[in-house]
Amino acid sequence: DHALGPFHWYLGLFDANVENIQSSKDQYGLYGRLTVASVSDEGRVLHLGFSAADQNPGERTATTIASRFGVHTLPSDTFQFVNELNPDRMRVAEIEVDWDRQAGLELAGIFGPMTLSAEYLVRDVGLVAGGDVQVRGGYVTLAWALTGETRRYNADSGTFGNILSPGYSKGGAWELVAKLDHVEATKDADSRVSMGTLGLTWSPNLNLRFLINYLRFKSDGLA
Repeated sequence: DHALGPFHWYLGLFDANVENIQSSKDQYGLYGRLTVASVSDEGRVLHLGFSAADQNPGERTATTIASRFGVHTLPSDTFQFVNELNPDRMRVAEIEVDWDRQAGLELAGIFGPMTLSAEYLVRDVGLVAGGDVQVRGGYVTLAWALTGETRRYNADSGTFGNILSPGYSKGGAWELVAKLDHVEATKDADSRVSMGTLGLTWSPNLNLRFLINYLRFKSDGLA
């Protein structure tokens, strides 16, 4: 993990922490991320990033696909997404894979009280049974601090932080957020999930935040 001027990068090799199936090979995960940011004297930030991962270079490994969507309307016995760090989310049967690779692009900016962030990811999972599953998806988020605050940018990690100094008005910082998520997977047919979010956030201080969100969720081809 290293930062040099406008650049930040990290590269890691990890135990893939997956279940081996009839395989004597070790399983590893290789991850990398590179970001570059331009920060003006007025605090404006333009951020560009690229990431890549080769998560299971061994053969015949059990894996799942995860989604960051925070809500769902799917019954527990249909096609679903899962994240091992969030076991309460609904599961899909594990699939045997020979490879699991992912690449992503990031674009973000801070323009005074306005914050824009977007990511697009492509994932290709090669199946032991033949063929592969292609997963594509991303999001776009636009946030506007109604009370005039700006958001912190952490140059040493290439990430956004909290709103700076809530309380330009005595009532704390208010922020309006709009977000669009979309993910689709292709094997024999296409499956798609989209979600739109409108949110309002109130931060009376740096350590406390209240949120209210309205969400519209749509899925197609998941059965």
